[in-house]
Amino acid sequence: MLSAVLAAGCSAWAWAGAGWVVDLAANLTAQWLTLAILLALVACPLRRWRAAAVCALCALAAWAGLLATPRADRASGANPDAVVRVLVMNAAPSNRRTDDLVDAIRDADPDVLIVLETPETLLPFLKDGGGLRDRLPHGWVPDHAGESFRAVLTRWPQRGGDDWEAGPWATADHGLRVMRVERPGGAFTLVVAHPASPRTARRWADGNALVERVAAMVNTRLLPEGLPLLVAGDFNSAPAAHRSRLLSGRTGLRRAKPRALPAGTWPAALPWPARAAIDDVFVDGATGVVSWRAVPAPGSDHSAVLVELSLGAR
Repeated sequence: MLSAVLAAGCSAWAWAGAGWVVDLAANLTAQWLTLAILLALVACPLRRWRAAAVCALCALAAWAGLLATPRADRASGANPDAVVRVLVMNAAPSNRRTDDLVDAIRDADPDVLIVLETPETLLPFLKDGGGLRDRLPHGWVPDHAGESFRAVLTRWPQRGGDDWEAGPWATADHGLRVMRVERPGGAFTLVVAHPASPRTARRWADGNALVERVAAMVNTRLLPEGLPLLVAGDFNSAPAAHRSRLLSGRTGLRRAKPRALPAGTWPAALPWPARAAIDDVFVDGATGVVSWRAVPAPGSDHSAVLVELSLGAR
């Protein structure tokens, strides 16, 4: 019975798009891999060779799932002028550790700050004249913005809309933030997405539909423009799960998180390997990863992700 459960969990990634429950198991592929390796190590000293062989095969199946989503190349010796620091933070609407959150953002010193599920107490720091606008002066956070507003602040000017006009930008899809960031060393395109968490089958399907809309926009509008492209957010999907593989498979974008790095972002209260890496940045094939690390987001059930990227010309 245990062997059957282990085999099903380690191979769930292969048909994760078939249904909600299967994809939940696929989100834990890294954890299934760890469990299979531990069980194999236990079985060998006990001379349970058949059990050890089954565990080893299950571990191979799980590792294949982790290989299924392409990862961005590492960038060594990157030109500092080409490096962009992106901080993705799911801050949690009920979070009241506002001062600690602001300190964490300042310590990270990002060029691009993405705050999802923003607590209302943090909004004054994100609005014009707020305590974070000295370092990140560009971004649209209207006076009427409330709890859970998706805020994107940048060191450089933003443009949005159908013609990339300057000023407050908008998109017809309220689940997305889409902009061109006018970095002096070369502009890049940024998409911020937050598909619904898969707490129910309906939310799972809605989140998948948002990822499909992102993929369609990337292919028809954004990649043809030839600028470096970043798609960032809380995807509620680990690398081997359906949404990650869907976005990479449809667009060719690659996850920034290095495959061999044992780290996750949720739930923040637990140590790895109990965490799943659901917050991340997807990049185009010409962009390399200088560094990727989970950093504290005080008061949130997510760790934030700080990614340093070396932008390349497509």
